[in-house]
Amino acid sequence: MKFFSTIFLISCSFLSLLAQGDFQYGININDKTSVFVTPAKMSSEEVLLAIRKKNIKQINSKVSHGLTTDYFWVTFNISNIINKNKSHIIELNSPHIDSAALYLVKEGKTILIAEIGDKIPFTKRPIIHPKLLFPLSAGAENGEYLLKIDKQGGSANFPLYLWEKDSFEYYSTREMLLWYAFMGSFVFFFILSAIASKLIDNQLFKYYSLFVFVVLCYNFTTAGFSFAFIYPNNIWLNDALRFLILPLFGFSYVSFTRYYFDVNRAFPLIGIYGNVINSVFVILTFLGIVFMGTLQKYAIPVVSILYINLIASVIWSLVIIFWVWARLKYRTILFLCAFSGNILVLIFNVFTEFGLVEKTLFRFNPIFIANFQEVAVMSIGMIFYLSKIQKERKNLKAERDQITENETQWREQSKQFMAQKKLNDVFVTNKEEVLSQYSYMLKDKTVINLSEVIFIESMNHSLTYHFKNRKITERKTIKEFLEKVTNENFIQVHKSFIVNKEFIVTIESNKISMANGIIVPFSRTFKARFSK
Repeated sequence: MKFFSTIFLISCSFLSLLAQGDFQYGININDKTSVFVTPAKMSSEEVLLAIRKKNIKQINSKVSHGLTTDYFWVTFNISNIINKNKSHIIELNSPHIDSAALYLVKEGKTILIAEIGDKIPFTKRPIIHPKLLFPLSAGAENGEYLLKIDKQGGSANFPLYLWEKDSFEYYSTREMLLWYAFMGSFVFFFILSAIASKLIDNQLFKYYSLFVFVVLCYNFTTAGFSFAFIYPNNIWLNDALRFLILPLFGFSYVSFTRYYFDVNRAFPLIGIYGNVINSVFVILTFLGIVFMGTLQKYAIPVVSILYINLIASVIWSLVIIFWVWARLKYRTILFLCAFSGNILVLIFNVFTEFGLVEKTLFRFNPIFIANFQEVAVMSIGMIFYLSKIQKERKNLKAERDQITENETQWREQSKQFMAQKKLNDVFVTNKEEVLSQYSYMLKDKTVINLSEVIFIESMNHSLTYHFKNRKITERKTIKEFLEKVTNENFIQVHKSFIVNKEFIVTIESNKISMANGIIVPFSRTFKARFSK
């Protein structure tokens, strides 16, 4: 729990740093703006005239406006805060705007400086950069400006910053270097997870590898890069593709969580809810691929459904955490350390998408820090998990060799004992039946002493035999085990658990405490059999 608290505090510290800034980082000028809205598309001249005649109502919110189909017009005057001897840059710190056009207002007329955005070819940007940037040359007539914001069917957020050009180029270069290192780390983690999924043929590692790949793509597109540098005139790749990433993000998150906590086996009903959530993500992805043009006409309800489903996936995972906390405490803490930032940022993004929180709270999209936290923490956890598996394999091999030798001796002694005529005639009619009460041969010919087995757990068509200081796993079902073993000390108490009565410490209404400290679920279905 201390580790989780440390990770949470570090994340909050990073987020607080992202909120800082002064002139050298760009001045926020939203407090110097006036924002107007029009339901229909109008020319800049028409809007300017309507503003002068007060035919357009001014709105109070200056940055975040939630999901909308309106057009926003922002007026501002920066002549009193700029150095006329230096070149400046206006930064629209929201990389995904359909189109944004900046006009200089001069003698009642508007002069277009630049029009950029996701639906404008990348090559038409005056400054080739992932961010939306408008250049203001030195000595230009810098007075009143009019900015058109077109974000049809999406969340309209337009934080505005004024930079001196030299400062922007310096900090932009530094930021880009950090960004390349950041993306490089994600590529490393993806390669690491892909290798792990290949070495260990396990669904958990495969879905984690998929999740890391989707997060990598999400960061690549969300930062404003998308495929603009590769295909600068392909508007679909640079705009519509971002919609497909979010449902894939949700799908991979739910799928990984389901296998991480083995939800389908331990909690079948919760597993069904997870399947329903994933089905919605799959449907949205399919519709986005096949009917993207049609979906854009219904963007607001579609995006609302997407975010509602993302919130449902978070609630679903929190319910799982609540139920598995007692039995999988350390695994749960690792999950919370990894995904706590993502959960908090998702809530923040939902608030900004619906215009409840101003996006100027952070200069840098906090989802990047949260994604790095998740992938880094979980990847480190996976590395420790792999090293632990390797160590356990070596220890188990050594123990198995020793146990095989001991069990061979014990079996020989048992056979000699069973060979006595008196025991055969008086007590036993079937030697194998007696042997099955005290020993059990696994599929790899290893013989285990049943009197040392505390309980048996079934998972993914395999049985795990829990001893005092070790575990052995083989490919077998509970039914096959019970058919071969006649030892009455072994009783099934749950569809996935068999306990040895000799090691039971306490019995409660829905759980059983074993001698090794493990809590085993006690199903109502098997209570009657247990009482007998």
